Amino acid sequence: MSILNFPTLSDLPYHADKLPKDTAGLVDELARILGFKMFPETKKNDYVLNVLCGVILYRHLDKPQQIDVMARIINEEHIAPVDWGELRALCTDTAVQPRWHLWALTTDEVHSILQDQKRMQQIFAWIGISFSGAFAKDVRDKYRETKSIKTVVSKRLPIAIIVACFEYANRTSLKQTQEDMDKRTPNPKSSSYY
Repeated sequence: MSILNFPTLSDLPYHADKLPKDTAGLVDELARILGFKMFPETKKNDYVLNVLCGVILYRHLDKPQQIDVMARIINEEHIAPVDWGELRALCTDTAVQPRWHLWALTTDEVHSILQDQKRMQQIFAWIGISFSGAFAKDVRDKYRETKSIKTVVSKRLPIAIIVACFEYANRTSLKQTQEDMDKRTPNPKSSSYY
């Protein structure tokens, strides 16, 4: 083990009251936040919990701490049979492009993204475009009436479909961002990493 100051649960931007209290529950919750499959019961321990904390904070760590996280991930005695390659990939993803994963962002960054997504949703609402079951049904019905894709794909419809798809993607992302933001602490400044 390294003598470096390794990140712990208290360094995460997530509110302690919204996380499980037991180690196994915490490992499961952090794995879920990371979008990772659940760990076997034998691997739900403090070592794995700290490694998952290190993965979440990887982008905010200095170089020696990042090396320590990687070394802990490939420790077969503690991490195997979990696919440690996926954990390492999550770390390198955040180093390349932090916005690929909400959990890698600071609370301020997530808040900024959330505000942008809310503004976009307001614009879509103002325009009156929403991707819904009714919209898809209208397109299907129009095709069934005419039996011609050319009639369905008029000059305006492709634009409406594209915009509706963007609205749907934004709405889905907004929901995920809001869920992540709801778990975060209102004052993340207590962590030395945020």
